[in-house]
Amino acid sequence: MKQPVSILVFIYNSYKDPLFQNLILSYIKTLSQNGSYRFDLITFEQPQYALSPSERRQEKESLKEWGIHWHPRQFQTGRFLLIKKAMNVLETFWSVLRIKIRHKSTYTFAFANVSAAIAILFSPLLRMKLVIYSYEPHSDFMVEMGHWKTSSIKYKILHKLEQWAGKYADHILTGTRHMVEKLQKEGTRATVHRAPTAVDPEIFRFDEAKRKQIRHELNIGSRHLFIYPGKLGGLYYEKELIDLFGSIYEEDSNSFFLIATDYDHKTIESWFQESNIPSDNYQVREFIPFTEMPAYLSASDMGIVAIPPTPSQKFRSPTKVAEYLLCGLPYVVCRGVSEDDNIAEEKQVGVCLDEFSSMAITKHIQDIQEVILKHTRTQNREIGLAYRSKLRIDHILKDTFI
Repeated sequence: MKQPVSILVFIYNSYKDPLFQNLILSYIKTLSQNGSYRFDLITFEQPQYALSPSERRQEKESLKEWGIHWHPRQFQTGRFLLIKKAMNVLETFWSVLRIKIRHKSTYTFAFANVSAAIAILFSPLLRMKLVIYSYEPHSDFMVEMGHWKTSSIKYKILHKLEQWAGKYADHILTGTRHMVEKLQKEGTRATVHRAPTAVDPEIFRFDEAKRKQIRHELNIGSRHLFIYPGKLGGLYYEKELIDLFGSIYEEDSNSFFLIATDYDHKTIESWFQESNIPSDNYQVREFIPFTEMPAYLSASDMGIVAIPPTPSQKFRSPTKVAEYLLCGLPYVVCRGVSEDDNIAEEKQVGVCLDEFSSMAITKHIQDIQEVILKHTRTQNREIGLAYRSKLRIDHILKDTFI
């Protein structure tokens, strides 16, 4: 009997992080359905995604039905962070070594560049092929957003490890043609695939009944609903998002704004007040559960991509755009973000701004109104399926893990 292909899935995110749940977990479950695999999953658990001991046991048992064996680790924060991270890497190496010896793992499947930067340290040493999904220059993102300096030790370490991962990985799936060209120009030895992030089309689809239900719960009538479900700050806009909404409201008072985030709600509400948006024209709430997201996107009329257009953002592939389009929802994005700007303009499924500012939105308010009315949900979804097809990623992974 043929032995299962043994794959170490290495994620520098928490198990309940929507990025993992929506992307990697979906992909490896599809692999499990269609082949013989053993997955050993390492995650780094953060307090905001913490599970109780009983919940963790339940999840572990559920995952085993898919051939997934979960090894959660603690995400390090606080003082002496570099020392803690170094110890974390060393401890992780011994965990990976035990998994390699016991289960003869042949692949490391790393999600995003921080995971890839750690995986490049142990994968060649343990003779495991390294497959990276969502290769994006995280160190450059941090510098461009003003969080790090190029002279800092953490930037230099991560940047160098990202370069090694990009050059010496075996397979790289990256979201844009821009990164494909960059990696090839830099002489990568990897097989590189252009693979924009994609979500399950059976889950993310328009639902008319849910649209009516959510809009009734929000009590918004026929108003245009603008939605942003995601983080603020860090690698995303902050107050600029509310400034954008203020400019939209000034031009179109028949608008309602929904933000679902873990950012401080009182601060966001104060920004709404400064933008002269009445309290009955917006709602700020906690993150929307994964299972409810399609319903809220079905209820909306325009999605927002709150990513500032710094130079390296052209290498990014926001998951939100996949979710929006598969639910038939057009979007607002800054020019220079991923290939989402080109798709928005060429396929007329979105509006591109130079930045989130009053001047930028004033020039495009008519475009926003036209895009909301122009295409049907079915047309937007078809464009989304062609651009952000999960089936293509499933095929790439199946052909890779052999």
